[in-house]
Parts: sequence; structure tokens; C-alpha cells
Amino acid sequence: MVGASFSKSWMFVSNQPCILDLACVSTHPRGTHESFVGKRDGSGFLSRRTAEYPAELAASLASLCAPFLSSLGNCVDFSRWRSFLPSDPAWVEPSCRVEDGGGINSTACWLQPAAADLLHSLRCRWSQRLFDTGLCLRIAAHLQLAPQGPPLADAEIAPFLQDIFEAFQVSPPEQADLLFIAPGQPLRLRLLKFLLQKIQDSEASLCDQLESGVSLGVGASLEPSLHWPKRDSELVIPALHLCEGAWKSAESEPDIVHTLLEEELRESWITEYASLEEIQNEFPQVALGRLGLVLAEGRSPRLVVDSSVSGVTSSSVIPNHVSNPRIEDVSGCAPSFVPSDPWVGASIDVKKAHRRMKIAPHERALLAFSFRGRYFVSNCLNFGARASSWYWARLAGAIHRVTHFIIFLKHFLWVYVDDWLAGFRKSTAPLHVSLWVMLLLCINLPISWSKCSIGDQITWIGWRISFDSWTVELPAEKIHRILDQLASVCKQMRVKVKDLESIIGRLLWLTGLWRLLRPLLQPLYAALRDIPCTIVAVSPQLWTQILDACDDSGRLQRSLNHASFPEGARLTRAGNTAISSLAQLKRVPFIKRRLWVSIQDSDHPLRCLSPQSIAALHSWSAILSSTPCVFNIKQAPLLHLVAEADAFADEVKQFFPSLDGSLQPHICALELLAQFCLLWMASEMIPRARRQLTVPMRSDNSGAELASVKGMSSVRILGEVLLAFLDFQRRNGLHVTGMTWPTSLAVFEMHHLLCLSATECIHLYTFCFAQQ
Repeated sequence: MVGASFSKSWMFVSNQPCILDLACVSTHPRGTHESFVGKRDGSGFLSRRTAEYPAELAASLASLCAPFLSSLGNCVDFSRWRSFLPSDPAWVEPSCRVEDGGGINSTACWLQPAAADLLHSLRCRWSQRLFDTGLCLRIAAHLQLAPQGPPLADAEIAPFLQDIFEAFQVSPPEQADLLFIAPGQPLRLRLLKFLLQKIQDSEASLCDQLESGVSLGVGASLEPSLHWPKRDSELVIPALHLCEGAWKSAESEPDIVHTLLEEELRESWITEYASLEEIQNEFPQVALGRLGLVLAEGRSPRLVVDSSVSGVTSSSVIPNHVSNPRIEDVSGCAPSFVPSDPWVGASIDVKKAHRRMKIAPHERALLAFSFRGRYFVSNCLNFGARASSWYWARLAGAIHRVTHFIIFLKHFLWVYVDDWLAGFRKSTAPLHVSLWVMLLLCINLPISWSKCSIGDQITWIGWRISFDSWTVELPAEKIHRILDQLASVCKQMRVKVKDLESIIGRLLWLTGLWRLLRPLLQPLYAALRDIPCTIVAVSPQLWTQILDACDDSGRLQRSLNHASFPEGARLTRAGNTAISSLAQLKRVPFIKRRLWVSIQDSDHPLRCLSPQSIAALHSWSAILSSTPCVFNIKQAPLLHLVAEADAFADEVKQFFPSLDGSLQPHICALELLAQFCLLWMASEMIPRARRQLTVPMRSDNSGAELASVKGMSSVRILGEVLLAFLDFQRRNGLHVTGMTWPTSLAVFEMHHLLCLSATECIHLYTFCFAQQ
């Protein structure tokens, strides 16, 4: 060892040739050095002294690194590292709205105000009161303790309500009206409507519906919200059913179910009736669903009413598509590097969100259910009804948009169903989180205070988000849960559809940040289509019925009088003949008394796992068991470059010998390959020793665009190009963002325009294809 009589060596790797100056080999004979194995000195084991570089070696390394470092002339304590960061971090302003759960007119990113300051007077009054009384520090400290109750009593909230009246000059008679709480629900809906009107929000009319009771949309059209994309739908004639009894999940835990039922009766969320006839005599429409019990690890047990079996779910026509934010929407608001002014996060969870909206009185029996001879009618929306998520998304979105206006200054805000997440600068966080909490207290929204938190790290929708370092981590318990599920599925050749869908859903959620692993999901999606075949011996009479019931593709258009031949099932083989059409079925000779046929039913509870699917599952298990699931979500700087290309399917057939026929059906793969060429050229033009870069991509081919954005494709050729495309991004530190029209890379200023001949383009195609 350099400068010591121990036998130890190091290996250094560098892209600078000057590292070779350190290369040397000890000239002492083997065995002449002092052994330190198991020996101690006054400070402990001698091996500890070999863990640090000797002074001579450290000095040599320092002399090699010195030319690459700037000299400040003085030494600074490491704890002051934030003081050397730029005062104004290079936030990458999103080019479009970032999904925040507040609808198409809202965005999570409020680095700059996204609207006029319509609540300026109220915010100033509340801010002054919070400062003068010190309540902002008290509220922030309260949220850090995971308390059971609210931070303020009703008497302490009253002055803030008075501030609302004074800010908008509300007369005394109107004040009492705004504070009114309609029976059957806890919110001050008229006050919320008043605030929505002040910010000119069209959802103010929703508050009137919530006050009187909402419609489930069974046999009646619902008015669509202007804050969500409209859904094309037709009115469905309801076919309602009475399904007495409960599911096994509830029947197996009667004590828990009875306890929860008594709790809901006390809260007046449900009403008990003596018999089904009494319910039918009181309500014009009655549907009896099945009661279920949800027992999830780390959560309190809850009741759920399955309205699909009663026909209510299929009869409810929801006029909007509702979307929720994902973890990618959090990373979309991150800075390019850690700011000098640290940020913190805050989360707030609503208590029993769906139960806070009451149903129109004449429709309450549509969510009726029974349990062991007892009959109940739902007074409020429950977890399981299709309309519940739509109405709550509208209500949460309305509160969310008002929150943006009341905070107004620099912040981030997301809501996933009933779980809010916010990001604030640490210096202003006590004030901004207090403004947010005061709004929720004033409208009397029930909060699970024990689940609220504020700090550097926040756990939200399963992810642990660090606002101090702008990283996201998958908690260890989540990883172990996925690994246990993978281990269970890997042992089977046939797996339940629900189990396969569950593991795909978890891995798809995981690849929200680990997008380069999306292609590894493709074999699992293929397994969902691998339906086991049932082999059945059919008689001549049954064979005739099968031929009459099949469409041109060999699929049954109606159920036959046989359990193995339901509607929608498809015949795949008859005798020794593979079947893909009705014409082939008719050509199969029926020689003996019985004919063996293979049939696939899409409702089959099992799916077959191919060797590729099992290999993919083992790969996922190996990755998750050996890789830290910590992701840096800081935004990479944009690469200012213009490069354009267009794919063509003629004159290049010789470069794709594995493809039969014309290349035109594979134009999506060729378009993505053209993007691959552009990305490779961009990578070749810039230095290797650099940080990651963001390359915006534009494409006029929807197939290539969808594959690049989603990170997976069910088309084999497109999937192979996509795999190479994503792997190239990973290895070269280039992140391709969302694609729009037309086919090009990074449209900013035209610093470079690449023009190549046809021969050079062909060489590039060949190179990229070889990357697979």
C-alpha cells in the first residue's frame, strides 16, 4: 500500500488519460508486508486504517482533479452547501397544464399565477390574522404531530368566517345563509358556492345539487361538467335486479360487518327497513346490490356495495371522463437542480369522502342492500357506485381550484381522489398551508387529521416524495409486497386473471417513473390474451347448433344449451384442424359419433403463462430485489436542437430481411426508427461527459407517438424498435418527452439543421436496426 507496509491495491477508472500516471506495482516480494487480518491497535482493528487513502495517494489524486475544479480561495463547511446554489433555480416551465385533479381548466404548477388574483382581499385579511395571532406556526406544528382532531376550535374559526363577509361586503342576512349546513351532509355548500362564484367558476351550480341530493343517472341524463372532457354516451334503459345476500368477504366476517353497519346507522349514512316490501312501497325504483367487506393491510375495514349485479352500474350514464394526477405529474413540476430555498411538502386526506354527498330522496333505494335478513337503503353515495367517483371528482376539483386562488403565490397542488398533496417553499410553508387549512375548516370539510402531514418527506399514493432533494422512493414494504406477488405467480403455469391483472397494474404503476422498463410488461399483457382452451366432445346435433350460432370468425353469437359454449366463446380447433373462420368450420368432416373441438371463452378465470411471460416475471423479480427504487425527478435541461426526418417504406426492403411482404404495414416502426436516427445523431454531436438532457419530440404518426409515450406496444416489430429506442436513451442520458406534430426533435432555435443524402440515411437506418 502506498506509504504504508500493508498489502492492498486499488483500481481507478477515468475517461482522462492522466490517471495512468498513478499506475504502479509494488516491488516488494510477496509475503513481506505486515498482515492486518484480525489484528488490533489502540483504536480497534488495523483493517480500519486501510479503509482510507494514504496521504501520498490522496495528494496524487487531488493533483489530478485540481484542473477540473474552480478555486474559491477558502474552505467552506459542507453544511453550508445550499448557500452556493443559484438563488433562482432553473425551473423548467411546463409547456402545457400539469394534471392536478382539478379538471382541464386547472394546473398543478403555480410557479407563476395561472389566473387573476380574484381572492386578493380575503387572502390579505387571512394572512394578516394568521401572522398577528401566530396561528400559522401553530397550524403547521399541529400537522406535524399526526393529531386526532382539528388544529382550531369553532370559536377560533369564527373570525376567519367574518373576514370572508367583510372582504366581500356580505350583509348580515346573507351571512346566516352562507353558514347554513344542509341536513344529511356536513359541508357549508352555500359558502363554497359563494367562493366559486367569486373566482368565476362554472361548478358553482354543483353545490345546489349536493344540497338537495344528487341523481345517480339511472334512466335519466346527467348534466356534464365543463371542467372535464365530455363522454359520448347514450341513455340506457335500466334493467334493475334484486340480489339478496352478501358476498363471501362480508359473510365470513359478520362481527366486523355488524359493527360497521351500526356505525353507518349512527351517522345516518344508511337507513334500515323491516322488509324488502316496505322499501318497494316507499320508493319508485328499487335495486338490491350485494354487500362486501374490504380488508386491506394498513387500512381500516370498510363496507362496499356491489351495484353491478343489481344493474345500477350499467344503467348509470356518466357524462364526463375524470382524470387523476400520477407521480409523473409531480416530477413534471420539479426543478432542474436543488434550489437554494428549500421546499417542503404537505398532505391532507378527506375522511369518508363519498359519504359526504347525499342522494336524491327518490333514488336512495337504488343503492339498497341486505345482510342476514336485514335490509338497508343508502342515504349517501357509497364506495362502489359509479356516480360516486364522478360527483366527488367534481366537488374535490372545485375545492382544489379555490385552494389555488387562496394560496395564489408560488406553490404546487395535486389531488388524487380524496388525497391532497402540496409543495411549498419552506420559508412560506407555514402561511400557505395555514391558508389552505383555513379554507377547508371554513367550508367544514371533514378531514382525517391523523393522516395529514407536513415536512421534507411526504408519502402520497404509495410513493415517498422528498421535496428537499426532489427524489421519489418506492417504500420497502411496497417492494416486498410486489416481490411476494411475483414469487407466487412465477410458480404457476396457469394463473388467475385477477392475480395477473393485479401484478400488471402494480408494475404499470411502478413504471410511471421507471418508464424504460415498460417493454418488460409486453409479455405479461400478451399473457392476458392467452386463454386456456377447453376440449369438448360434441354430437352431430350440437355441431349443427354450433355452425348456426357462429359468425364469420368462428365466434358464438349466442349461448347454446351447453355450459362450455357461452355467448362470445370462439372455436379454435375442430378435430386436427386449426380454425379461424366459419368457412373452415364448415369444411371439417364429421366422421364419427363424436367430434372433439377446442373452445376459448374470454370469461375463463385462468390465463396461461408462456416461457416469455415467466421470464419477464423473473426479470422483474431480479430487478426489484437488487435495485434501489429511488428516482431523481429533477428536470434535465432542454437540448436546443432542430433535426427532422421522415420514414419511407420503399427502396429499403433489403435492410429488413426478416419482414415478409411490403413494409408499409410497419410504417409506425419505421417512423419510430427515424426518431431513433435523429436521437443517435444528436447524441453523437454533443460531449459524452455531461448530465442528462431533455429532448422534446414531435411526430405526425399516432402509432409511433403512442408507443414512445406509453413505453410499450403489442406489435412485435414496433416493440423491438421501441426496446432499442428506450435502451439507447438510458445509456446516453437523453430523455425524450411527449410527442406532438410533426416529426422532429427539439424545436426551439435553429442552431443546427442536419441534411443527409439518401445513402447516409440508409446507413443510419442500418445502424439503428443493429442496436436491437
